[in-house]
Amino acid sequence: MKMGILALISRSRKVLALIAALCLIPLLCAAQEFHGGLRGIVQDASQARIPSATIVLHAAESSVEINAVSDEHGEFRVDNLVPGTYHLAVNKKGFAEARSDVAVMISSVRDVTVVMTPGAVQQTVSVQGQASSITTAPIDTASAVHQGVVMAQDLETIPLAARSFANIAYLVPGTEPVEPSVSLLVAAYNEAAIIGEKIRNSLALDYPAEKLEVVVASDGSADATAEIVRSFAAGADGGRGLAGTF
Repeated sequence: MKMGILALISRSRKVLALIAALCLIPLLCAAQEFHGGLRGIVQDASQARIPSATIVLHAAESSVEINAVSDEHGEFRVDNLVPGTYHLAVNKKGFAEARSDVAVMISSVRDVTVVMTPGAVQQTVSVQGQASSITTAPIDTASAVHQGVVMAQDLETIPLAARSFANIAYLVPGTEPVEPSVSLLVAAYNEAAIIGEKIRNSLALDYPAEKLEVVVASDGSADATAEIVRSFAAGADGGRGLAGTF
């Protein structure tokens, strides 16, 4: 009888030990970490931290993609990563994209430092919903020949040198305006009372003296018109570019 009781107690102890072992298995599994992590710092060449950078992790052996953003200190962390190799890409406006491959190990956190460099500056001028203009036409800097089409709106909005039609072509970028020679014809008949003032006003025009010619034509005037014109033509200063036909 006693032997039977002892055998029963021994069996009970074995059952309890087995149950305890089975209960410990989940705890042991929980204690064993089968994933890894990645943490890093995003900074520029001067070691200044870069916040709000976009971090993209793409598993090399699967289509898994994980996204993160660096915090205000330029730091980021990604946990619960399946061990393996990941393609790391970091982007931030104003910087060139930074890329690298990183390996994540079991039960460890991989530390990385991402150094970003300034990206190339791109400028694009786009005019939409407006008629074409010489101001938006591209300039071929590789050619010594400059060409373009001057539109009606260009004539309305762009200052024209000397307000001369001869300078319209010089609205094209890369060209220089010119001022053409001008001949001002004045027809006079018995205008002795006003011809002198007319000549003075004509010679006082805001125009290069070497390109301005004033021609006075007097057809049989019976007063002193011809003499007044001759006196201007004979003067060293007042007679600049002055010619007379009598």
